[in-house]
Amino acid sequence: MLCLQAYSLQHSKEDRLAYLNHLPGGELMIQLFFVLYGILALAFLSGYYVTLAAQILAVLLPPVMLLIDGNVAYWHNTRRVEFWNQMKLLGESVGIFGTAVILATDG
Repeated sequence: MLCLQAYSLQHSKEDRLAYLNHLPGGELMIQLFFVLYGILALAFLSGYYVTLAAQILAVLLPPVMLLIDGNVAYWHNTRRVEFWNQMKLLGESVGIFGTAVILATDG
């Protein structure tokens, strides 16, 4: 998921615009998220620092979920994403957040 999110930030015009419109920092913030998603994906794939990566992801995901995925009016009215497709994507993000929280607290 993180590899795909990093790729999407670099190559999807819609995702880039969503991050630019909803998060402060502009292009610098997009590049920061790209690097963070890439490093976290490598941590999960390699099996090293999984707990630390999950802790970072558990802090990083809620603002992204609320500001970007949770803005149903933006996606439905501006980008013409169907309401239930957006709810499915938001539900998947919540599931990933729950997994990150479980991995972050697993000691």
